[in-house]
Amino acid sequence: MTRIGTRRRSALLGLVLAVGVAGSASPAAGSPTVETAATATKTYVNTPSGLKGDLRRHYVDFSFRYPSAWTRVPRRQDPLNFVKVVSDTRKAGFEAENFAVGWFRGGLRVAPALLDQINADLRRGFPAYKRLSTGRTRFGRYAGYQLRFSSRVVQGGATTRIWGRVVLVANPSGGNGATVIMLASSASPVVRRVADVGVKGELPGVVRSFRFG
Repeated sequence: MTRIGTRRRSALLGLVLAVGVAGSASPAAGSPTVETAATATKTYVNTPSGLKGDLRRHYVDFSFRYPSAWTRVPRRQDPLNFVKVVSDTRKAGFEAENFAVGWFRGGLRVAPALLDQINADLRRGFPAYKRLSTGRTRFGRYAGYQLRFSSRVVQGGATTRIWGRVVLVANPSGGNGATVIMLASSASPVVRRVADVGVKGELPGVVRSFRFG
């Protein structure tokens, strides 16, 4: 069985817990983004340039488009994931949506055990955490295996609901796959349940545009 190392699990947990933290507006170091004015999106293209440690050893070639109003989080703030982008729509300090990409190995045959490990970490880190479902899914044009969950955070008397999907996306080439984490909160004007994550709001366009290189 393929296991996530302690550092990798910590990085994943830190990533999802950062939903309530505003991303830095400064440009992120690393792979380039290309502005596409006609569609108001930017294109992220992953490259091995500047990568170190596990990211370099387990490099995954991929690209996707995301709304130009979103912000890339500098890699120094999330050094164990290839990229994270966050929406600029916030309520009570919470982002409406965010999207991040890491890696996994072993193909979808290891997905159930791997997501059990991730579930245990999420349960320890999220208040009022609930594992809602796991199973096979489609991620754009690719096969995947997902974990869906919910949480809620009470801050200053206000409750913010959070819904998340962790999708292990199979690489058709047989190489390392992509671990995609999508989060949405009740700060979104259209996301109201976990089934809406990646289906409503701005994330669907990101998902449809995702390509392995």
